[in-house]
Amino acid sequence: MKLPEFKIVLEPRSEDAISAQGFDWADDDVGTRSKVGGAADLPAEVALPNCPSCTVAMTFVSQLDSIGDSICFADAGLLFTFVCFDCFEAASIIHSS
Repeated sequence: MKLPEFKIVLEPRSEDAISAQGFDWADDDVGTRSKVGGAADLPAEVALPNCPSCTVAMTFVSQLDSIGDSICFADAGLLFTFVCFDCFEAASIIHSS
C-alpha cells in the first residue's frame, strides 16, 4: 500500500522551538523535508523494513527532518517511520546521506 503524500510544515509553538530551528552548515533544504506518505526519500541501497510478524514489506508512513543544529538526526538526517497495516507493527530508520 502507498499512502498519498502530504507535506508537513513545522510551526514553532514557543520561544524555545523558534531558537531550536536552523543550521549553520546544512544544505538549505534540510529542515523542510518532513512529510507523510508518498515515497521515502531514501537511497535505493537502503533496505526498507519487513514486518517482524508476517515478513511482508512495511508501508512507508512518514519522514521527519532534522530541525536545527541542536535537534539533528545523524548529521542533518531524517527519521523514517513504517507500519504493517495487517499486523500493526511499526519500525523506524534514521538515515543521513
